Amino acid sequence: MRIAVLGAGAVGARAARQLLGYDAVTEVVLHDVDADRCDAVVSSLGERARAEVSPEVPEADLVLLTVPSGEHGALAATAIRAGRHVVSVSDNCDDVEALLDLDHE
Repeated sequence: MRIAVLGAGAVGARAARQLLGYDAVTEVVLHDVDADRCDAVVSSLGERARAEVSPEVPEADLVLLTVPSGEHGALAATAIRAGRHVVSVSDNCDDVEALLDLDHE
C-alpha cells in the first residue's frame, strides 16, 4: 500500500514514522510546500519514504491530511475525485463540515 502524507510538520512526520512500521505499507510519500522540511523528515524515515513537492495530490492508495486547518476540505475533494481514500486529522469545525459535505462523493 502506498500512502501519501500531506503535511511534513510534527503530526505528519510522526504519522509517517508510525505507518512505516507496518509491512503492508510499501511506501510513504511525504508531501509539503516546504521542500527543506520535507527532505529532512524523509531522510530520517528510511528507504521506503520519499519526498514530493508538487501542487498536485500524489498518487497513492490512501491520502492522510495533516496540513494546517482550513485546507482539508479542498484537498480531500481533490483526492476523492481522483479515486483515493482520505483520512483527515483535523479537529477544526470548518474542516469537519467541509469533509461531511463530501459524503455523497
